[in-house]
Amino acid sequence: MYSIRTTYELNARHALKKGSELIEETHSHTFKLEVELSSEKLDETGCVVDFRDLDSRMTDILGTYTNTDLQDHPRFAGTSPSAEMMAKVFFADINACIADMPANLVRVTVWEDECHAGSYRGEG
Repeated sequence: MYSIRTTYELNARHALKKGSELIEETHSHTFKLEVELSSEKLDETGCVVDFRDLDSRMTDILGTYTNTDLQDHPRFAGTSPSAEMMAKVFFADINACIADMPANLVRVTVWEDECHAGSYRGEG
């Protein structure tokens, strides 16, 4: 099994919620997203996927979240936009966007800073 990992930055604001109540002040992060894809075989260029193609798709996905308050974004309605929940939401967005690629999305990790991250692997 082959795999690749790429990282992307996302400037956004969030605040954790307990139920419908914010439990902290809204604050900004430059989140780092780490995306891992895998494949049983390589393409004709010896790659899992073309990084440029993946980067272009990620730019489109992340553009809808850039410089927003995540707790107000429709994709986080009814949830607390923790790093773990962000990883789950981004996993679903990315998985849908790469459905035509010959690779599987393995994991998405969202780093709030160099020491704190949450991940989501999907089902199975």
